[in-house]
Amino acid sequence: MLVLTGATGFFGSHYLAAYLVQRRHDRVVALGRDSPAVARERLKSALTATRWPIDEQHLRRVKPVQIDLADPGLALDGRVYAALASQTSRLAHLAGLMAFDTSPEELNETNVVGTRHILRLAEAAGRHIRLLHISTAYVAGAGTTGVVREAVKATPGPSLTRYERTKHEAELLVRRYAQRTGRTTVIIRPSVLATDSLRQPSAPRHPLQALGAAARQLQLATARGTQATPFAPTHPVTARVHGSPESSLNILQVEHAAQALVELTDAALPHRAGPEVIHLVHPRGTPVPRLLDALVPQLPCVRLTMAEHLDHPTPLENAMRRLSRGAHLYTHLRHTYDRTNYHRVLWHLPDPPRLTHPYLLAALGTHASPCACRTTNSPPLHRSP
Repeated sequence: MLVLTGATGFFGSHYLAAYLVQRRHDRVVALGRDSPAVARERLKSALTATRWPIDEQHLRRVKPVQIDLADPGLALDGRVYAALASQTSRLAHLAGLMAFDTSPEELNETNVVGTRHILRLAEAAGRHIRLLHISTAYVAGAGTTGVVREAVKATPGPSLTRYERTKHEAELLVRRYAQRTGRTTVIIRPSVLATDSLRQPSAPRHPLQALGAAARQLQLATARGTQATPFAPTHPVTARVHGSPESSLNILQVEHAAQALVELTDAALPHRAGPEVIHLVHPRGTPVPRLLDALVPQLPCVRLTMAEHLDHPTPLENAMRRLSRGAHLYTHLRHTYDRTNYHRVLWHLPDPPRLTHPYLLAALGTHASPCACRTTNSPPLHRSP
């Protein structure tokens, strides 16, 4: 039986939907913080928002179980806990806290302490259990260049955010579990996941969708000429984005990532004394200037440029930084990602298609906003002098 956390999240819902459609007779237990009644409604909303053809028959195969990740026993009755452990053959831990503006204590409780308690459940299960732990490709840290290997670093380097540090700490816990128990363990590192499908307001959001929403919020603020952005919308302005014009983000279609995770749930793995680390990343990074170009229609009176040094930021530039909710921290990176283990295990999966400009527009939820100063198409993003 598959037991998973994070089933109502963006990645978790796509994985669960793909799993239910392709594993037609398997039953699933979805662990979460909500009561079973609330969880069923959230699961229905999240799963039906994916591209997979989910119906009531699929939903009946999912049993929601309320837990508390902060509790060593997951706040379950002892007999319920023992029964759950004995029936678990696959345990997929997708729950995590990603918000960059969350307190260190909250991040640690969910990403580190929660992982420790899920590992406790894994140890209580039979020795044939397979653990799938979702980390992030961005555990690489603050280094701006280089190849990120599919391996767990014993000691972390400098991190861009506390989120990354907690994900690395969780990876160390998983590695120790795998080495101690000898059980099949996979650490999966997805990059930024996105979709170009239309998302309902009640569906879980992805990072590009949140970025597009921030751009719309900024456009509304500039149109009103608030104190935070004091300029008239009929006069175009230039705003600098702090970052390198050579930087790139690795963005992967969530549908591809979900299919890969379904395959990894049962795929044959090489025997090793420790976890298998697999990057779920796009073979080609998306240049940050291309991503920002896709935001231009949302900000018709703002011309974006990139500047490696942002001296004396304007109120508009400060507002952009604030609304990006941490995305500005990644506009200097030029990482590439090792995919050796991915190709060895998932050799039969074709590479995902290239992310086109229309795809980025759809993923961001971009639509042209009217503005008196917009008489021609905005020029492409360029480097600030």
